Amino acid sequence: MASSNKRLMKASEVPAFVDAIIKAGCDICAIGHHGYVLGDVDLSPAEQEVVMPKVKKIEETYGDRDSLML
Repeated sequence: MASSNKRLMKASEVPAFVDAIIKAGCDICAIGHHGYVLGDVDLSPAEQEVVMPKVKKIEETYGDRDSLML
């Protein structure tokens, strides 16, 4: 779902992205070498209200990462 005006994440930014997601209070879990999932679905509605705006800001900061999935 990449848009033409959206920044692309660099491979060198992946560790900082992962750290930022964890610090925001959202789990991230690798799925082998094929991808990852964010654990925000495991949060209560109250926790989601706190965490999701942080995650959205992180996603805006780092940009589209689909090209890095594999």
